[in-house]
Amino acid sequence: MPKRADPVGEAEPFDVAVGPHVRRALDSVRQVEQVATRALVVAGRRTTMRLDDETWRVLLWIAGQEQVTVDRLATWVARHRSEELSMTGALRAFTVAYLAGRTIPDGWTAPTPRGSRSAA
Repeated sequence: MPKRADPVGEAEPFDVAVGPHVRRALDSVRQVEQVATRALVVAGRRTTMRLDDETWRVLLWIAGQEQVTVDRLATWVARHRSEELSMTGALRAFTVAYLAGRTIPDGWTAPTPRGSRSAA
């Protein structure tokens, strides 16, 4: 299968200075070539999930921080996700929310992005 064209361009220079966390995250995104399928037991049922290696790595780290198994984390996520969100999407959202909760101060609110419209 031919490689998809990169709509952004090959390693374009940044138009602004970016910090080390952005560079590391972008390097991780660039390195994701395929997803890994792994078996989990979610709420007592054996299932498989396809997630990129970085998400699996973060889930394993979170499980270690919380002293539970990835199966237990996935069960918690399954019980709290909305029905509209796939399980893999819920696990990705959970990892982002968990990491954000460890790093973003309580009470911080994001500015409204330019060009966005209010949902009201």
